[in-house]
Amino acid sequence: MPTWTPRVLDHCTGTVGTPLEDHPPELGGPWAVDVAGVWSIQLNNVGSAYAASTPWVNPALARNLTALADDQAVACVTVDGSGGSGISSKPALGVRCSAAGNGYAALFHVGVSEIQLYRLDAFVATLLTSAPATIVVGDLCRLEIIGPTMTALLNGVAMVTWTDATYASGQTAILDMLGFQYQMADDFAAYDADGGTPPEPEPVDAEATDVVVVPAPARIVTVPSR
Repeated sequence: MPTWTPRVLDHCTGTVGTPLEDHPPELGGPWAVDVAGVWSIQLNNVGSAYAASTPWVNPALARNLTALADDQAVACVTVDGSGGSGISSKPALGVRCSAAGNGYAALFHVGVSEIQLYRLDAFVATLLTSAPATIVVGDLCRLEIIGPTMTALLNGVAMVTWTDATYASGQTAILDMLGFQYQMADDFAAYDADGGTPPEPEPVDAEATDVVVVPAPARIVTVPSR
């Protein structure tokens, strides 16, 4: 297993309504989005929403522009939906993504209790495989790609794997795979395996509990908030 080095950390805090492209992460480079204003900071999380008149690219990517090694991992925490809609976050995470709309994604689909792996080709999503999974608020979602093999993990447990050698490099991302669904997530973190010094465990959030992401093999340590 590789040694994962933290490269991006974003707790998604800031002024509500701030476009994600104007929001600097705590660690790592800026964000780039495909449709201006679609992604914005919400109540201590990030969400995608747009008016019916807004031009839409589906899936909608928000890529972090930090340069990463080819072996990558990306994680986020699921959050509650807004407006009384319950658990509506359905976060999707991307690896080896590009401005051309290429890459790979894992959709943690709360509505159908599945984790779905996709390949993106010029913004066209092709379902590669899926696996059943019960996803609730506070779960840690993670997507790793090592060589041609990608693995989606839920709370540190590998849930579904697929091998595809189409794309060998790119950037990590959060995606809206469904459109009109108001995708939400929190505590975006990205890692790469560059052979560097093993890092200390990185805190992902400090809200109701402190969730700590530990380098692979992944696991979660939860401690009471202070």
